[in-house]
Amino acid sequence: MNMDINKYNKYNIRDNDRFYADQFPKATLELQILANTVAAHPGAFTEMIVISYLKYHSLKKEWSEANPWLSDKMSDGSCTTDHLESLFTSSKGNPQFTKEYEEYILSVLASAPVAVKGSL
Repeated sequence: MNMDINKYNKYNIRDNDRFYADQFPKATLELQILANTVAAHPGAFTEMIVISYLKYHSLKKEWSEANPWLSDKMSDGSCTTDHLESLFTSSKGNPQFTKEYEEYILSVLASAPVAVKGSL
């Protein structure tokens, strides 16, 4: 029997828990790496693609067509998102936690440094 340990929730989010980034250092690190990767390749629907993939493992066709690079990156496993995804799965019964978590993701994506291409 082949059991994939990554299929189990990594977090136990209770109904009254709030999201505080410092309580989830592995998810925070994954998000920072993801945000820096995304910042280097700006495109349409970035925030929606990231949230939708992490939360539902699905993307709208319109988003994928408008931003194929990011859609492929999110779905091909090249970005490590195990902890980010697990936080969404674990917080399904806590809408306040999920809302705060989504707001945090959006703020990190918005503040990621933009990579500069080229040389002097």
